[in-house]
Amino acid sequence: MISSTCQLATPVGASFSLGKGIPGQHPAPIVGTFLTAKVTHISSGEEWSITSVYGPQADQDKLVFLDELRAIRSAVPEKWLVCGDFNLIYKAEDKNNGRLHRRMMGRFRRCIDDTELVELHLSGRLYTWSSERDVPTMERIDRVFVSGDWSLRLRRSAQTMLRYCCGRTVPCLTSSISGLKNFGRDVRVSC
Repeated sequence: MISSTCQLATPVGASFSLGKGIPGQHPAPIVGTFLTAKVTHISSGEEWSITSVYGPQADQDKLVFLDELRAIRSAVPEKWLVCGDFNLIYKAEDKNNGRLHRRMMGRFRRCIDDTELVELHLSGRLYTWSSERDVPTMERIDRVFVSGDWSLRLRRSAQTMLRYCCGRTVPCLTSSISGLKNFGRDVRVSC
């Protein structure tokens, strides 16, 4: 959901979904699911991009997924919000047990650094996914990242977990108390 003060434009050139890549940059099939769109604030003309992701589960596919994320960043140079289920963690505290894939965590951390993203603070919950077993594995795989220019302009941005309804994941709400002139209302994005 995007507040009524913004207009969702057609997807930007870097947008793709299953089976399609960025022309001339990725001949291999896409392993993750991405949807990128440009959003324009109607009164101010301020533009930013949003990418919703669903990361793959296989380790080899995760490496390609991270490369695809870097390619999207190079095609979307302005303010950028990236949200969704990454199926990756980059900190030990993002998992409730010690079974960690440290090499993959390091690769995800490098991708975050390479794309110059900042994670929005999560309030209301430590983990966003559960195996739902008697002794569950729980992880924080659903995330919201923003580019540095976004975080500077919208300093009070936050991520809040919504009420758990069903399934293994919990939906989140990203909001920002307006730091942009002429925004009049909060920007709210639900992933």
